[in-house]
Amino acid sequence: MKTKLLLIAIILFSTSSFISNRPVTVFMIGDSTMANRSIQNKNNKERGWGMMLAGCLTDRVIVDNHAASGRSTKSFINEKRWERVLDRIQPGDYVFIQFGHNDEKEDPKLHTEPGTTFDDNLRKFVAETRSKGGIPVLFNSMVRRKFYCNENGLYTDSLIDTHGDYLLSPKRIAEEKGVVFIDMNKITHDLVKQMGPEKSKELFMWVGKRKDDTHLNIKGARIVASLAIEEVGKKIPALGKEIRRYDYVVATDGSGDFFTLEEALEMIPLKGKCTVLVRSGQYGPKPPFVNKKIKITEEKGVSWGSSAAHAEKPLKNLDLYLCVGQSNMAGRGKLSPEVMDTLRNVYLLNAEDKFEPAVNPLNRYSTIGKGLGWQQLGPAYGFAKEMATKKHPIGLIVNARGGSSIRSWVKNAKQSGGYYDEAVRRTKEAMKYGTLKAIIWHQGEADCHHSEAYREKITQLMTDLRNDLGMPDLPVVVGQIAQWNWTRKPHIPEGTKPFNDMIKEISAFLPHSACVSSEGLTPLKDETDPHFDAASQIILGRRYAKEVKKLINK
Repeated sequence: MKTKLLLIAIILFSTSSFISNRPVTVFMIGDSTMANRSIQNKNNKERGWGMMLAGCLTDRVIVDNHAASGRSTKSFINEKRWERVLDRIQPGDYVFIQFGHNDEKEDPKLHTEPGTTFDDNLRKFVAETRSKGGIPVLFNSMVRRKFYCNENGLYTDSLIDTHGDYLLSPKRIAEEKGVVFIDMNKITHDLVKQMGPEKSKELFMWVGKRKDDTHLNIKGARIVASLAIEEVGKKIPALGKEIRRYDYVVATDGSGDFFTLEEALEMIPLKGKCTVLVRSGQYGPKPPFVNKKIKITEEKGVSWGSSAAHAEKPLKNLDLYLCVGQSNMAGRGKLSPEVMDTLRNVYLLNAEDKFEPAVNPLNRYSTIGKGLGWQQLGPAYGFAKEMATKKHPIGLIVNARGGSSIRSWVKNAKQSGGYYDEAVRRTKEAMKYGTLKAIIWHQGEADCHHSEAYREKITQLMTDLRNDLGMPDLPVVVGQIAQWNWTRKPHIPEGTKPFNDMIKEISAFLPHSACVSSEGLTPLKDETDPHFDAASQIILGRRYAKEVKKLINK
């Protein structure tokens, strides 16, 4: 009875997460069977099922996949990976937890025991997720494609259990703690058994000389992700309402069946009706199609252009700008058709560290971002429109992270997702195509009650960035945060004023810098919201451009 009441409470709470109209994040922690896989080599067909999950959910749900190859519950905790996820969880977010494959291994850095240490680590994930107002969901391990052989050496339709008691622990902890449990082993066992010894190879990495019965290929990951989220939807109705069902998905980030619509139209069988989702991204010219049986749906943020042509002619002599910071820099202003134009003479550093024509959302390729669904309109858009000319095309390196504090950005930060290192790495890659002109920084909402400490940290951060990029006099422009008292802390009636006053004086303590005022800007929702609305983001971007021009022309 107690467990049933807890599950009812979970369902009611998870439903309320969507009522606020903010995007809900599904964090994923686990091993390689769930993880995102590299697409630098487009011929790599391996995918974790978590990599494909975003194509199964509406844009009201953001998938933030932290699963990592070769990790057990023990190593995931010891490597501070869990700490980084926990720091990001907001009330109403979900955490999908799936471990076991590597906990089984004898390596002392990985090994845990079901019934003791494995269970304890699962309890830790559950308890700490709930402490942040999050909703944990426990999964057990996927089946391995291991069929029994009979006495004649022929495969039967029965599968060998390779996980043992590691399959029981997630269910046991789910019952103990009143957590939703998804029997991923049964889902995949039934799928593989139904397909049989030969046809089931189509799901796994039986590619070339590789005969891998553990890791999924594109087809397998798409099917498994779809089956998994359908089961989640049955147990968590709030997420069930967000499920979207397409026969095929096109995505530039590898989270679909195909990278391009052209490829999809060539490969899709012509018999019968089918549906295709094109996920947000910059694509080449839109291919013509006349097959009325194929229904194509485009996500907000899809842009058609001639990126392939630009790839053939590498860009040179760009004026480069590093745009970094917190959620306002990442962009929270509402995207509308008016700001979805491909920017003239503006290029964006993409996931392959190459430049492509820029289109919103400009934080789409952030290597530290919360996921594409979070990225909306930020100041980089208005900035770029003011700065770019035919004679001086610009390149944007946008690498912002919502909810990040200054302590997570400083060099060698103890609590960091690699924010500093990624800013430096991506900028150095961009500098192959031009000259870095300035750093555009907007951050501070997470630190606004610690002005003096912030003064020291931002001075050190910008000094380190300049030195590591080999430009000690590089201009830096810093923006004020919202002027209204969105913090609503009774013991701090002055709100953000002391912080903004400190930022206003930045040129006095940080050489070659300037402040951008947030005076007169308006909130996205109301004065409890620290984010600027779309019109204000454009104004803020223009103010950045004005100050950058002054510093460059000095």
